[in-house]
Amino acid sequence: MLKTWVGCLVLAFAVVPAQAEDKKAKVAKKKVVPSKDFWKILVKPNAKWVLKNEEDKKDIVTVETYDVRKVGDADVARLRWMHGKEDIGATEAGKPTQVAVTDKGLFLLNAKNDDAAIAKRLEGKPSRSSPPKEYKSTKTNGGRYISIADTGEVCMGEAPADPDFQCEDVCDAYICLSEAKGLVELQGLWAPGNAFYKQ
Repeated sequence: MLKTWVGCLVLAFAVVPAQAEDKKAKVAKKKVVPSKDFWKILVKPNAKWVLKNEEDKKDIVTVETYDVRKVGDADVARLRWMHGKEDIGATEAGKPTQVAVTDKGLFLLNAKNDDAAIAKRLEGKPSRSSPPKEYKSTKTNGGRYISIADTGEVCMGEAPADPDFQCEDVCDAYICLSEAKGLVELQGLWAPGNAFYKQ
């Protein structure tokens, strides 16, 4: 009888830690949802993000915000994308050179846009909604997509819209943002040499 009681006691102590670990695992796996202010990281004054080539850590892309200001109700900033001494910024190629953020969302602009042009653009719909919402690549939207990781990181990219398309090399491109860390990834056709750059 004593052996049975001791055995049950040992089993009980073994089960409790296991249940605690299960609870910890569930908490750890809880999906992070981007907030309404997610895009504001792109208009943070004097922000600087350094992305390193995964295959060559000496090869880096540096992205900085500058000329941060207000245009109406929008927070606006220009972004400088440098690969060594080369400025690789190109809004049409996934590396926006100027952005505006309002309650409606993110507006992707060009560095040459002055405040008057920006004010006019702000009358329309944002380029990306706030908070960010996932959507798939389609022919209608020109292959653009947004994906959101369980960590809350948001990736904006372009990929072939045809599911039957056979890619022989690199066929997609994207950047990823973190609400806390800013720009965390640059990859594919938008990256120098189609490489993978990461914080």
